[in-house]
Amino acid sequence: MSNPIDPRPWHQRSVDALLRFALTAIFLICYRSKIYGKRESWPKVGGALVVSNHISYLDVIYVNHISPRKLRFLGYEGFLRVPVLGWFFRAMNVIPVSPAKAKDAIIRASEACAAGSYVTIFPEGQISRSGALLGVQRGFALIAKRSNVPVLPVFLDGLYGSIFSFSGGRFFKKWPRRFPYPVRAVC
Repeated sequence: MSNPIDPRPWHQRSVDALLRFALTAIFLICYRSKIYGKRESWPKVGGALVVSNHISYLDVIYVNHISPRKLRFLGYEGFLRVPVLGWFFRAMNVIPVSPAKAKDAIIRASEACAAGSYVTIFPEGQISRSGALLGVQRGFALIAKRSNVPVLPVFLDGLYGSIFSFSGGRFFKKWPRRFPYPVRAVC
């Protein structure tokens, strides 16, 4: 059966749903999450652009957990060439972004928003190396203007210091400070 927002075949959508469920379950086991704000005010019908700061590799999973609807993400195109990450990106229907073809990503994200999808962008363009907000790129404003959808801001806090952040000058090669690790989000 076809879905106007996600035209992929049912088996690809099923793999996507299973991945999101498994990743959210793992996240909830490893992290103690508090969410502040009114997700109920997010539109139930139509598209939206979700804009979030980028602190760790888990941001995608956390923002997906926060959202009342399924999300699509913009992600670095180079990850598509990495065997496991490439499969993961395709399964999750990620919109690839390349510095050389940024306009294509803006067009695809705008079309997805206009078609009724929630699309998430991390406007910093990279994971923070210090935990602070980096300079914001203007692509999210172009997507919002082009698609004429609401912009839903999300602020993630507490993820810096987790093993998936760059704290200590490296990713992954450190022990968690606490378990479950406390994190917060404001939406």
